[in-house]
Amino acid sequence: MQQSQSTYLYDFGDSWEHTVTLLSIENEAADYTPVCLGGERACPPEDVGGIWGYEELLEVLGTPDHPEREQMLELVGEAFDPEKYAVVDSNILLQQMKDKLIPKKLSAVSRGKKSTEGTAPKTVKLTKTTLNKHLKQLSHEQLIMLVKDCFEVSKEMEKYLSVRILGEPAAEALFQEYRKKIENQFYPDRGEPKLRLQEAKKAISEFEKLTGSMKHVFQLKLIYVELGVSFTVDYGDIDERFYNSMVSVYSDIIDHVNDDEEGVLYEEYKDRLAKIVSDTSGIGWGFHDELAYLHAEIAWD
Repeated sequence: MQQSQSTYLYDFGDSWEHTVTLLSIENEAADYTPVCLGGERACPPEDVGGIWGYEELLEVLGTPDHPEREQMLELVGEAFDPEKYAVVDSNILLQQMKDKLIPKKLSAVSRGKKSTEGTAPKTVKLTKTTLNKHLKQLSHEQLIMLVKDCFEVSKEMEKYLSVRILGEPAAEALFQEYRKKIENQFYPDRGEPKLRLQEAKKAISEFEKLTGSMKHVFQLKLIYVELGVSFTVDYGDIDERFYNSMVSVYSDIIDHVNDDEEGVLYEEYKDRLAKIVSDTSGIGWGFHDELAYLHAEIAWD
């Protein structure tokens, strides 16, 4: 078998380019589950700003008296060690994801083989088919108890059930809660801005999972970019990581607008979409130019 190579680009904002080289397949009858043999250094955090942003992060963390060190530690966590790499953790993750990483016909071969010493233990996962079968066997009273137990498991489950049972009023209340979470990263009620962009984007993702309301998700993304623009107008140039994140989310917004076959989103939000571009005029790092380019891609304009 000839050596083959492919390139994988992760995160269009940070632009992490990976080169994957297949050297050989030693035994075509072997277990096809991927296994990590070794590695060096920790994985860079999400939305860190690509290579240059990560280098800046390492410089800040390596300078005990750096004025931005506390902010960066909040971004990555106190336990972050850029030199640490855990092979065991990687193999556990690969084992959990093996059904997505290898073709079904090869996965069937893998399942017929015994576990290799040192690989992660088999995980037990509840599938929708198994869940559906189990639910059909429960009585009405047992189903009620199951839902009540789920309600008490966590705040997230409580919010999820609230939206499913109470509908739009619950979704609107959650929208205001998660909007506040995003606003607090830029303009907190107390203290200095944290600008933990990953926390703001996590809030959007959590809201989407809990409600499935794409209308509100669109609004939260728009608010995220508007707050980012307002912040840089108020405080001056930030950094490449910050602007890349704003551009990435604005790109998602434009995709939503173009996917709306009736142009309703554009008609409702066209002024706000244009204002984001006009308000960034004069801001560095190519921020304005990239937003203007994306705005020009609107199919309804």
